[in-house]
Amino acid sequence: MQLNAVIFDYGGVLCTLPPDEQVRELAAMCRLDYDVFLRGFWAARHAYDRGDVTAREYWTGIGAPGGQSYTDEEVARFARADTMFWLHGEPRMTDWARRVRAAGFATGLLSNLPREIGEYFRHEIDLLSNFDHHTFSYDLRRAKPEPEIYQHACEGLGVEPGKALFIDDRAENVDGARAFGLNAVQFVSLEQLAEDLRRMSAPLPPIFA
Repeated sequence: MQLNAVIFDYGGVLCTLPPDEQVRELAAMCRLDYDVFLRGFWAARHAYDRGDVTAREYWTGIGAPGGQSYTDEEVARFARADTMFWLHGEPRMTDWARRVRAAGFATGLLSNLPREIGEYFRHEIDLLSNFDHHTFSYDLRRAKPEPEIYQHACEGLGVEPGKALFIDDRAENVDGARAFGLNAVQFVSLEQLAEDLRRMSAPLPPIFA
């Protein structure tokens, strides 16, 4: 296998999913039962990540089934808490991403996320400097698994799809990447990823150095 680049999903790959305790705290802030909150949180998440709805519209939709309405200050507080959900980095994966880049491969970040989180990444933490290019769904008004978002990532890195590897934790996003022509693996664990790369004969640094 010839590879020139590796493209990483963020949530579920470079960071872990938010702890249940943190999710319950935000549900309580929204004055909602946990299950009601979770249904609302995910129901319009794709549209929110894609930039089809604003933060105000998104959080209004979450609160409506529970009879809740929110002030602008509350919406801002909820959005900030949501951002904090996605800061639980997976240090072994971020270390591997750095070693992949140091070995001479271009690295990209490709994530479905809303403007509030993307702008936090751009301006408040040192995340993007570890990658040669990043693609965020809200910028494009496209989201995985739509082909345009994979195209943006490949063009930004200047790489042909067949010479790039994409890693994502969601099967539908991996399927979309493969349909576009990328090599792609679904991330389940570090051990599983190491085995998948071994089977593919991918010329990348070892996961476990």
